[in-house]
Amino acid sequence: RAQRVTVDAVDPALLSDSGFLNQLQGDVNGWIKEIQKVTKLDREPSSGTTSQEINFWLSMERALERIEEQLQSDEVVLAMDVLKAAKRFHATVSFRTDTGLKEAAERVTRFNVLMKDFPINELLSATEIGRISYAIEQIFAHVNKKLKLTAYPVRRALPLIEAISRDFNDQLVKVLGHVRLMFMDYADFDHLFRQTQGAFDAWETQVKEFANLARDITRKRSEKFIPIKIRAAHAALQERFNFVHQFREQHEQLQQTIVRVMGGQADADEGGSAIDEIRQAYDAVKIVDILDVTVEGTDLWERAETGYNERVARVENQIIVRLRDRLATARNASEMFRVFSKFNALFVRPKIRGAIQEYQTQLISSVKEDIRRLHDTFKRHYRRSEAYTMSQLRDVPPVSGSIIWIRQIERQLDMYMRRVEDVLGSGWELYAEGQRLQADSASFRRKLDTRPLYDAWFAEISRRDLTVSGRVFVVTRQRATGMAFQLNVSFDAQLITLFKEVRELLWLGFQVPHTLVNVARDGRRVYPFAVSLMETAKIFRQASHRLQQHPDVLSLAAGYRRDVMLCITRGMGLKWQFFVG
Repeated sequence: RAQRVTVDAVDPALLSDSGFLNQLQGDVNGWIKEIQKVTKLDREPSSGTTSQEINFWLSMERALERIEEQLQSDEVVLAMDVLKAAKRFHATVSFRTDTGLKEAAERVTRFNVLMKDFPINELLSATEIGRISYAIEQIFAHVNKKLKLTAYPVRRALPLIEAISRDFNDQLVKVLGHVRLMFMDYADFDHLFRQTQGAFDAWETQVKEFANLARDITRKRSEKFIPIKIRAAHAALQERFNFVHQFREQHEQLQQTIVRVMGGQADADEGGSAIDEIRQAYDAVKIVDILDVTVEGTDLWERAETGYNERVARVENQIIVRLRDRLATARNASEMFRVFSKFNALFVRPKIRGAIQEYQTQLISSVKEDIRRLHDTFKRHYRRSEAYTMSQLRDVPPVSGSIIWIRQIERQLDMYMRRVEDVLGSGWELYAEGQRLQADSASFRRKLDTRPLYDAWFAEISRRDLTVSGRVFVVTRQRATGMAFQLNVSFDAQLITLFKEVRELLWLGFQVPHTLVNVARDGRRVYPFAVSLMETAKIFRQASHRLQQHPDVLSLAAGYRRDVMLCITRGMGLKWQFFVG
């Protein structure tokens, strides 16, 4: 059986042989230097890829394990035992300390808590934009979780995140490079852009979370303060992609507006010429590699864009002539608004916008005047408006009528503000004139809030405590008839208004409390009976009064009068609750 050779098997004469011992000690010092080459090994994470940083520390761990295995071999153990037996302690006692093996192993073990199972391959193997977004979320979830558990320095984690950004950029270029972005249909390009923007947004969200965590960890570890700044390698690509998307969007708007306004028929020479000019202008830029953000790539794009703009300028001149002709022949403001609404997608182009500024000023003044008149209408209040008279004819209750009237004014205001957009184009609120109109509109719109009207009505109704209850008939004295007794129907007219208000308010989208809805429902249920009884009682009073004026026929109607009185007698005990239940 193999056994480890001990120092006892060594010739004692060698233990006193200085030449042998010096040579052996020199070998041990050589081992220390060789081990130090590994333990002092380090790399700069600001250069290279994420995989290089991960593989460095994983490889370092394997190298240290192999060194540890070699130090436990029979040869090394025997050499150290011989030096100890020969009293060469200065070579053996500090051996471990001089190599730095223990500190290096502890450091590597702590760092590899982060490096092990690092999901970088999810990113590097992604073939779709959606998978790249998912990989970014997975990577940051791993980093944020493991960074709390390891001593991996925040100072080193920042360049690691920047290395991930470089990999992120390279993978985006690889995936996007497989499709011809400038040759794609605009709808497909827009869809791909939104997916890519989602990946950029995912990065921004995850980096913010990481930055907050890094600051928290720095504070807890009492490390020296460092600014948490991450230079995103993909920033140039993101900026270029956003610019190209805006470029293609404006091109698509221009092309579609030309087709819509100037026509694309074969006999429409002017329209066909403009469309052909736009297509040829685009042909000059679609051959450029938009993913090349180097100085040379940027220079190529700028030259192609200049050529495009020169061709588009000629088309814009044609559009300006056509637009000004239509505005000049417009007979009134309404026709001008229709022309502007047709061309307004092009008003983001400064040249076209500047050419029709005089007409814009004229129409904006018209809109301002319309809004002012609308404001004056509102200030006259609902009860002094024609709408109030019409609402009474249509049996619309007062509160609901007022809300409907205000909402009609609000719809008119919306229509006028859409006219502003027609005149100034998309993003009109960014212009000085648009900002003033927006402020005036917002101020007016706040006055059109119908909620306070509803709240005041609800508070008033709640105080009245309306219910469908009490006797159906009531006998009262009337001053007009000399304090004579008179039969009346005991039904609160407010209940009639209530159920009409609740019906209209529910239709208008207000949340009326259930208890109030129930009261209104009860009122609506007995309303036909109440109205019928009121009319009948009124007819009975009028008939009785006529009979009193003609005593000669009183006896002829006595039988009918008795039958009516018997019915009234039976009805005197009735209550409205009987009809509700």
